[in-house]
Amino acid sequence: RGLIVVAGIVIGQAILYGPSLLGEKILLPLDLLALPDVYLPASPEAEGIKPHDTTQSDLVIQFEPGRR
Repeated sequence: RGLIVVAGIVIGQAILYGPSLLGEKILLPLDLLALPDVYLPASPEAEGIKPHDTTQSDLVIQFEPGRR
């Protein structure tokens, strides 16, 4: 029984986090922190960063700095 439970947990985690570990999906879009007046100071390196999906900005801007 324990082996079935452990296998279920491992398979579930592989399905959930597998695409992120393979580089196919971004779970927390930290590139949004490079937007002007958000987190990073104005620099030539930060100007080259283009956010992929700005609709997920609440996940990053509101919660990530408080979590750290």
